[in-house]
Amino acid sequence: MILESLRIIAGLILILFIPGYALTWAFYPRKQDIDYGERIALSFALSISGVMLSVLFVDLALGIDTTPINILLTILGLTFAAILTWRIHLYIINKEIKQRAIKAIFTFIKVCKERINKIRSARIYARP
Repeated sequence: MILESLRIIAGLILILFIPGYALTWAFYPRKQDIDYGERIALSFALSISGVMLSVLFVDLALGIDTTPINILLTILGLTFAAILTWRIHLYIINKEIKQRAIKAIFTFIKVCKERINKIRSARIYARP
């Protein structure tokens, strides 16, 4: 009885929350993109639609039977694909931020060198 209840709760969480939560991180990879409450609400909607569409895709397009194991594997595949997308997106964002920071540092150094050279040349020409 207790094991049956835990199985139902775990199944509901797996179907109604986890894939959608992973998809919200794939769509909005930074914490400041959306609020926590919005992320939770979106996770329910995205989870229901994502699970339904992925199971229909596996059944109709690929022709694989919809057994409980196949549905579980489809849901896990959707979740891991969303997590992979999120991590790749974060890597690209962090790489762009690093590249912009390095570019800004080099630009700052270049501007400083130009100003130092102008000051030096002004001193050289100012000497009698």
